[in-house]
Amino acid sequence: MALPSLDSSLQGIPKSVLAVSMETKYQCQQCHQVLRKPVQAQCGHRFCVHCFKLLTSSGPKPCEACQQEEIYEEPQSILNSNEAFPDNAAGREIASLPAKCINGGCSWTGCIKEYEAQHEGKCEYERVLCEACQVFILRSEKERHSERECEERTLNCKYCKVSFNFKQIKAHDEICQKFPMQCKDCGKKKIPREKFLDHSRSCAKSKTACPFSEVGCKAVVCVEDQLYLIR
Repeated sequence: MALPSLDSSLQGIPKSVLAVSMETKYQCQQCHQVLRKPVQAQCGHRFCVHCFKLLTSSGPKPCEACQQEEIYEEPQSILNSNEAFPDNAAGREIASLPAKCINGGCSWTGCIKEYEAQHEGKCEYERVLCEACQVFILRSEKERHSERECEERTLNCKYCKVSFNFKQIKAHDEICQKFPMQCKDCGKKKIPREKFLDHSRSCAKSKTACPFSEVGCKAVVCVEDQLYLIR
């Protein structure tokens, strides 16, 4: 019988999640963790559906558990996806086993069924990997880390909206054409860099050489004063 389509993206549940000692009948023969969605091969050994599908993905294989227990016998000891079935009885027994959270600081307790449905992959005390900087952080701090602390986070310039790496923020500010600048002559603020040169040329307070510098005057005057002198 071919295995039904089951969610097979995860291997067994860590043994440390159990709040009691694990009986060997609840252990996957491949990953050696607590069976997750158990299936039983025709030889009688149990596997997580994920582990079993990986084992038989390239075709039938001998059961190593049978070999180790010296009970190997063909064809019963050949693992074949067409000769296995969901072990619902074992699944129900495992679902009712007492469980606890393995993350430091978390006091959650319940049963395996509740652990899988409500707590696994959601615990605020679990350390998760930041994909950007490859540092492990608490799940509860992931959002803050991503937005404020990660050295590899991506930012959007609030002036020109261009995206860049956090480490490039100073370099970007020096070339951003929308970056606000201040004229040191007239004191006007928030002049976009792309318009600053035009402002400097027309600023009434900008300094320039005296119009009579050609005849020896070394004074530096404002543009507005230069116009007065010419008059």
